[in-house]
Amino acid sequence: MTTPRPASFPAAGPVGAPVAGCRARAARARCVAREFRTRRRGGARRRVEKERGSGTVLVLGLAAVVVLLGTVLAGLGQAQAAHSAAQGAADLAALAGADALRHGEDACAVGRAVAERNGGVLDTCVDEGGGVVRVQMHRDAPGVARLVGAGARATATARAGPASARAR
Repeated sequence: MTTPRPASFPAAGPVGAPVAGCRARAARARCVAREFRTRRRGGARRRVEKERGSGTVLVLGLAAVVVLLGTVLAGLGQAQAAHSAAQGAADLAALAGADALRHGEDACAVGRAVAERNGGVLDTCVDEGGGVVRVQMHRDAPGVARLVGAGARATATARAGPASARAR
């Protein structure tokens, strides 16, 4: 006895009937179940076939987003590291300049040399008087930070001098 078909099912035979291409007993059970699911959805076998491979596209899209996010985070990390290195070099240049002033030497020349030894470029050097030196310098950010645009140049400012000049 066959099960009656609702009117929305296509006229492809009764549910549970053998489907062409499903000869073996195990394959027949799978084919009948697949045919039943397809009919239950309104006979949308074409829709199911059109959606084949859509999971692959979704996984590839997700992988691309993960790679992009990783690249951006790596760029930001490198920019932060470059800023920290530039700040350290600026601090050293300001301290060296203040020490040079104390010994009667040219503070900006000493500060420039210290900045260059630490991989930076001294932009400004100002003797504020009272043995205080203020320097501003920059350092180029490495690799990925340039590509991402997270800041191709890390800048830093430092001020150094005797303890008596802190109130200024």
